[in-house]
Amino acid sequence: MCGIFASELYPAAPSVSEILQQMKYRGPDEQRVFRAAGFEVGLARLGIVDTSKPAAVQPQYSKKGRIVAFNGELYNYHQLCPEARSEVEALGLMMDYGLDPRQFLDGDYAIIYYDPSNQTILLYRDRFGMCPLYFQTNPVVSVSSERRRLSGKRIWEVPAHGKVSINLKNRAHRTNHLPHYGITCKSGQNESDVFLNLFLDAVKSRALHSDTGFSAALSGGLDSSAVVLACKALELPVCAAITVVSPENSDDSRFANLIAEYAKLSSHSTIIVGMEEMIDAAPQILDHLDHPY
Repeated sequence: MCGIFASELYPAAPSVSEILQQMKYRGPDEQRVFRAAGFEVGLARLGIVDTSKPAAVQPQYSKKGRIVAFNGELYNYHQLCPEARSEVEALGLMMDYGLDPRQFLDGDYAIIYYDPSNQTILLYRDRFGMCPLYFQTNPVVSVSSERRRLSGKRIWEVPAHGKVSINLKNRAHRTNHLPHYGITCKSGQNESDVFLNLFLDAVKSRALHSDTGFSAALSGGLDSSAVVLACKALELPVCAAITVVSPENSDDSRFANLIAEYAKLSSHSTIIVGMEEMIDAAPQILDHLDHPY
């Protein structure tokens, strides 16, 4: 998962480059910063898609000179913009035309789009809120994938399926979010069949999207088991299935092994996490949760 950090130029504050170095574990492949009209946008990139393409580096200037960057994956960008050479290029083209990405994108994403001509920042987040994004407007306008990188007394979270518009000139911001929608069936269609087809399409788009392979975390529960069985039904390659269990929870391991055997997975690993290991790792786990609770 990549890391976004963007901020007004502010003498007393750490630079965007310094913050990106602190977030390097989110994006070890490259850290890059663009500056325009008193505002810097940076991204620590973890390359998953188009890993060898120069057109996929971020941040990036769009055709109209806006700075665009995002964290996540856009599974349908080829269908939306066949001429685009990468996800971020497709995103820039869409937003230059004034399109709301929430209406078109199939993916998990947190997006920042900065227009230097009017000093306006647009932030977007996917409908499930999978990719985090926070912002503050005082003492300086800043945007971050991690809440703890912001120092303001009032920090806001971009809502799931939300859009935030920030005006750098007066520090005013507006927020809206689109309602989550359910399954729409045409006359005569069976809801279960429609859901199954949507689920299979979703698994296929995700399994074939990555340049670095597709792995499943197989807990033995319904969700991960359904994903593995969908891959089997679609004859999709699964690099590995990994089951993580504590010694007290033997059912997870038992059912995960049954599913892995049924699906004929070529690689399946079980990782046993003991209570002592969990206690030792607790401070680091809580630190990376990055939540005020």
